[in-house]
Amino acid sequence: MVWSLACGPLAIEGDEAVPKSGERPAAQTGPSGDAVTAEAAGEPDVACDDSLAVPRASGCAIESIACGESIEASNAGQARHFDDAFYRSKFCTPRSADYESSPEAVYALTVPAEMQADVYLDTPCEDLDLFSIRWPHQDRCPTSSTSTGECEGSTKEGQDTVRIVAVGRDEKHLVWVDGKKGNTGNFRMRVECRPAR
Repeated sequence: MVWSLACGPLAIEGDEAVPKSGERPAAQTGPSGDAVTAEAAGEPDVACDDSLAVPRASGCAIESIACGESIEASNAGQARHFDDAFYRSKFCTPRSADYESSPEAVYALTVPAEMQADVYLDTPCEDLDLFSIRWPHQDRCPTSSTSTGECEGSTKEGQDTVRIVAVGRDEKHLVWVDGKKGNTGNFRMRVECRPAR
């Protein structure tokens, strides 16, 4: 017998409800702690077996993403711009996770003045992480030695979120997907914006 609940189909075995084999809800938690799912956002789960590879970026960012947009892609085949030393030097994350072995899918995001952008990453296929840094150049990536704005990182498995707030003026950021220990895979990134409080 199969029951369908808000968290997805369940198989009933004895008196306990357990997730059906091979099924995993696409639950995410927003920065405020609210549960956000791909289904709630009106989007199906990311297809792990489909090829979502995109052409390699000629500069740093593959393309731009804006408030209200969603991108499905893969970090496979992209360049390797960032490593553990970069993430530590920019205070993105204190953890070493062999990021230098994985390519990054980098996007340019402009957050309008007095707006808050929540960037959500759904990665049910591989353990990929989400990062953001204030950086005005879409054509070249920052390095450990360049002066940049603040960096944010979210390294949860399967669900990541970063929040960017633009105060007083529009802010240009890079947002990207990177994998631990050489991981590559399909993902969905979406940006939701609202007035900053």
